[in-house]
Amino acid sequence: MSSYCQYYCLLIGRRLTTVIVGFIDLIAAPASGFAPNLAVLCAIRFVLGIGLGVTAVVAPLYVSECAPKERRGTLGTVFQLAVTFGILLAYIAVVPIQATHVKHGWSYLFGIGLVPALGLLLTTPFMPESPTWLYARELTTPLVSDTPHQNEKGEFKDLFTRRHMRTLWIGVLLCVTQQLTGINAFIYFSPDIFKEAGIADPIAATIGLGAFNFLTTFIATFFVDRLGRRPLLIGGTIVMAISSLALGFAFKFLSSGVVGVLSIILLFIFIAGFEAGDGPLFWVIINELFDNSVREHGAAVLNAIAWMCNLILSLSFLPAKTYFGNDIPMFFFGGLGIICSVLLTIFLPETKGRD
Repeated sequence: MSSYCQYYCLLIGRRLTTVIVGFIDLIAAPASGFAPNLAVLCAIRFVLGIGLGVTAVVAPLYVSECAPKERRGTLGTVFQLAVTFGILLAYIAVVPIQATHVKHGWSYLFGIGLVPALGLLLTTPFMPESPTWLYARELTTPLVSDTPHQNEKGEFKDLFTRRHMRTLWIGVLLCVTQQLTGINAFIYFSPDIFKEAGIADPIAATIGLGAFNFLTTFIATFFVDRLGRRPLLIGGTIVMAISSLALGFAFKFLSSGVVGVLSIILLFIFIAGFEAGDGPLFWVIINELFDNSVREHGAAVLNAIAWMCNLILSLSFLPAKTYFGNDIPMFFFGGLGIICSVLLTIFLPETKGRD
């Protein structure tokens, strides 16, 4: 769905697109809680997925176009802060449902999605339209920029011209680095990881991981406009790779008792590396790599690729873990992280301060 979002962003603007997403979520979230059967539930959740795909493009794009360049990185990480905070709330919301043994408790978990949707709709009247979109529709004067091509108007096909292909391939590398180095394997299946490690209450441990996940995102928020994007992104990727490789060696050579404690430590180190770098900075950098002429097209394509990588990892992790054992997937994540670190060091430009 992200691949089509650029069309609607260009046609109706960032603000109206956000309003439509808000209404989709406001209706579909409580409706999923009252779904009479699995088929209807899947259909409604598919609609919610459309809203999520659109939001993943529009929100970071809107921030990158409206924020002053001196604070664009800091404000851009707020999207990831919202994501990690939402994950934490989802972990916490499970606790009272399990404790009270409420019948059809899952329906309440789905239904409360209307709360953030309502909050989104209440804030949209205060949102100015993106100046980049206004200029594209010839509703304002060109943005002042010293960077070549920034005030040109591009089409989707321009994204695949020689001028933009290098930037597009760097974006694809960022997608692979963010999604295929293991983060969602750890997030989605963390209760199973904690259980295998011998943790008595894996749900409580998962909540602790969610809180740590949220808090470590502030590392990027604080340093991204001070140190730049490259040091945080490359450094975070290296930390993730080392953590995964160490965990692979632990699974292969150490006893289960030692692995249980060590896996928890390495898991938290991995999360810290991700949230200091790849997690929040992906959304910032993909909207700074491209010039204004193709930015919305590039952001939409890269979001689609990122979600595709997410799906691949989600579907393949447990089968790979079952077939190969615990160590091989960790070696894969670590090896891929090392390769991505090297390629990012060579090809990724610093985008801090770009117009």
